[in-house]
Amino acid sequence: MKVLQPANDQAQPDRLIRLPELLVMTSLSRATVYRLIANDIDFPKPVKIGNSSARNSAVGFSFTEIQRWIDQQAEKRGN
Repeated sequence: MKVLQPANDQAQPDRLIRLPELLVMTSLSRATVYRLIANDIDFPKPVKIGNSSARNSAVGFSFTEIQRWIDQQAEKRGN
């Protein structure tokens, strides 16, 4: 299962996505994503976007890592 393939064959640089886009890509709930971050070593960890050390500082997720995780879930299912 592939999501958002580039229009051409050139490799696209990785980009950070925010939680709302991750929720759309994975069809998971916010609570499930946070549970996976805390308990699943295979689920991609968030990347801090700013310098803030505040608990609620902005984070993003690697689009490539999330896509790879989705592909792994499909492989586990046995396509």
